[in-house]
Amino acid sequence: MARHQRYRRSRRGLSGIWSGVLVILILLLTSSFIFVALDYIDKATTTALNTVKRAGESCSITRSITGYWNYNDTTGEVTINITNYYLESITIVSLGFIINNSGTIQNIIIDKYNASTYGITLPQPVPPGGKKSITLTLPGKPITVSIGIWGSGLATLIIPPGKGIEAVGAINLPEAVGLGNRLSLELVENNTIYYTDMNTLPNGWIQKSGRWRLATDQGYWGTGDNALRARLNRRNPVAIYAWNTSLTSYNNFTFYTKIKFSRVDPGTVATVRLNGTYIYVLWFFPFPIPIRIIEPYFYNVNVTSENLTLELMYRYRGTWYYDYLAVPISIAQNQWYSLVVSLKQDNNNNIDEIRVQLYDSSTGSLLNSINAIADFSSISTSVIYHAVENASLIGWLDTGITRRPFNLYFDEVLVSTGNTSIITFTGTNPGWRVSVGYGGSIIGESVASGTSTNVDVVKDAVTAINGYSDVCVATGASTVCVTSDIPILGGNVYRIVVSGGVVSRNLVSISSSSR
Repeated sequence: MARHQRYRRSRRGLSGIWSGVLVILILLLTSSFIFVALDYIDKATTTALNTVKRAGESCSITRSITGYWNYNDTTGEVTINITNYYLESITIVSLGFIINNSGTIQNIIIDKYNASTYGITLPQPVPPGGKKSITLTLPGKPITVSIGIWGSGLATLIIPPGKGIEAVGAINLPEAVGLGNRLSLELVENNTIYYTDMNTLPNGWIQKSGRWRLATDQGYWGTGDNALRARLNRRNPVAIYAWNTSLTSYNNFTFYTKIKFSRVDPGTVATVRLNGTYIYVLWFFPFPIPIRIIEPYFYNVNVTSENLTLELMYRYRGTWYYDYLAVPISIAQNQWYSLVVSLKQDNNNNIDEIRVQLYDSSTGSLLNSINAIADFSSISTSVIYHAVENASLIGWLDTGITRRPFNLYFDEVLVSTGNTSIITFTGTNPGWRVSVGYGGSIIGESVASGTSTNVDVVKDAVTAINGYSDVCVATGASTVCVTSDIPILGGNVYRIVVSGGVVSRNLVSISSSSR
């Protein structure tokens, strides 16, 4: 009897264990299902966000690519001309045509697999500011032409024919007697290496330290214009925003930006840094093989409450050295200033000529400047190469002088092989007044004395707000203006076309208006 009772208790104990195991299994399965469902929702959300992002980037690409095509009825050749105003390189990956082949409508798609059949190669890259011309023979006359583009995303762009096409939005101005009633611009010399209006956080930059944010309505134009802001205090006395783009292929260039201090105290500093490397040779006795030593150097261009300074800092055999020049300035808080740094390098003689200028952005007046020469052969007679590689925007708070926090703003960066302080316009007549600005505000203007004129735009070299710029031509009481949906940039050369009829082509995607 006792044995039977022990058996029943043992069986009840086993049943309880199996019930507990079953409950645990059910909980594990339920948890796994929840985790799988959450993972699926997360992936679906990420996919949707990426889709929206790619769609936005595709729209940005299509707004920044312009072009036209022409057809030769005799040879059957079609020529497609593309200009890339996007901030990054794009790649033409495909071509699409709807053609009329002796009364039959045909659809032709050309990609890398059949491009050789038409005597062309695909894909074809187009750098920022670059142009590409593609000519091929088709069995009929094109009705529509489209191109497939890969940039930050995939986009398709339908381009118009180049013959008999009026400027986008061009309007008749009968009152513009003697001037013509249509205005068009053509970019004929693109010296731009890079530009950003800081309306959004720029591509190709890295936040290396500090707190950087996009400051709404704090840009040069105020409402509707943004700027990049660094917040500096005792805990974050240094903020570095680095441009991750190589400049080694450019011996001569100009770096332009605008700066603003929320408060001006001794110890608050704004800096543009040009980072570089140099190479020298050392001989180690008794080894007959020379050793190439690579060392860093950089130029610091500093704006403080009282001084504009230029520093050269370099490392030689493990020790840092520096030299500097300083000139006096006086700046005010919440006021924009244009900083222009021009560098001319001679790698053969290892000589750098560097010029720094600081302007009042409201008046365009020069506050002060520095002209200097850096001889790298004086560092070591065996220096064989040196080059600036990239740039950084830096904010400093010298806590040994002041601990009061402040905001530092940067608006626009323009890097160009041209003179960023001026825009050259050709196609003018003597007496024409050419102005550049936006929304009735004039950044600069000039009266032409011949077939070209230079307009001073040092106040705002990326002459735009929300990507739009105005260029106006006036003779007496007659004025014709054009609003470009891409910024008109300092350092470039544009041709003005004013006529009473059809504009032959329009390379900068513009529309005309009158004032």
